[in-house]
Amino acid sequence: MIKKFADWVQNKSPAQRVMRGGYMMKKSIDAQEVDPQAEIFAAGRSVLQAGRWLMLNGWGNMLMLPYISASGAYWRCAFHPLGKPSRDFYRYSSSSVFRFLADHCGGSVRRNVTAERLARTIVKSVPEEVREQCQGRCSPELQRWLDVLSAQLERGALPAAFDAETEDYSQWRLFASWGTLGETLLPPPGYVVPGTEPQWYEQPFWQGAVDEARQLQDEEEFLLSFRHAKDFDRVAHELAIVMRERGTSVASMALRAAIAKLV
Repeated sequence: MIKKFADWVQNKSPAQRVMRGGYMMKKSIDAQEVDPQAEIFAAGRSVLQAGRWLMLNGWGNMLMLPYISASGAYWRCAFHPLGKPSRDFYRYSSSSVFRFLADHCGGSVRRNVTAERLARTIVKSVPEEVREQCQGRCSPELQRWLDVLSAQLERGALPAAFDAETEDYSQWRLFASWGTLGETLLPPPGYVVPGTEPQWYEQPFWQGAVDEARQLQDEEEFLLSFRHAKDFDRVAHELAIVMRERGTSVASMALRAAIAKLV
């Protein structure tokens, strides 16, 4: 029978529990052996510290999504561009413990790797278009949230945005290796609940552009403004992202919206 992660961390019996293949198994240990619960939480904190380092060092347009797997057996974490949880570029599962790259590029790093080294290793294999979406200055609001997260990690906690039974997505639950804390953490600025990700034309850059494009259809002619080269470059960049992510099915609408942005 699969034990849920939340139930597992609340178990305070002397027998340690080891996670293998989704099952929780008892293991008798002496005082010299390592607590597997503590190892799993230490590894999870290393992943979050690496993500925090990235966001504070040029990747300010990305977010981390920690959560409990659908089976309830594992803590997981994904890194993704801001507002796009379905476009994650890094995934980690507590089943891998200190094998931080097992679900990524398949490489290996030391279990006591620093946050910076792990972060730099993760982004080595990230495609250039994803880098462009994630790179940017970390906002003051996100910096403050990362400070709160760091304080929770230092006390030994791990956050989880949701599990299979979550109904309230406005708060993230906090867990520790010695039990569920009964406390919560506010989501970061810009957090989008998976499954509620807006359509491309609902993104801030494109809001209103589709309606403007429809209005232009009634015009016999109109002028395009090329006075500001950086505006043209931005529209081209955003159009390329939409086409890459959504494919040719949205090509006509996206091109019309891009033209509307230049009028």
